[in-house]
Amino acid sequence: MRTRELADLLSAHAEGLNAGRDLAGDLLAKQPEAAPTLQPLLGLARRAQAALRPVEPSAAFVSTLKAQLTRPAAPAPAPAPAAARPSWVVLALAGVGGLISLASAVLFVSRYFSGGARRMRTAL
Repeated sequence: MRTRELADLLSAHAEGLNAGRDLAGDLLAKQPEAAPTLQPLLGLARRAQAALRPVEPSAAFVSTLKAQLTRPAAPAPAPAPAAARPSWVVLALAGVGGLISLASAVLFVSRYFSGGARRMRTAL
């Protein structure tokens, strides 16, 4: 039996149980070749239906829940303060580091084009 057919039979059985009718006999008669697979599943569905009972919440629970859901929301927490700006010392050090990087790049390029790099390549 295909999975889709089995699902349809179990769905029909569940709908019957919800309506107060047990259609297990009718379903097994329609599909006798599926009885070995279907019978335990229908029994399990019957036992699950018997175990499930409708539950009504108490009036106190309902009123407490309604009060919690209808009260105004707590204000959102204040956003974290923005990070403090770096001091002038940090900015000065960053500028010096940038100048050193620029000077080293200029030195490298000037040596490369002046032939210093060719001498190094021939030495290797």
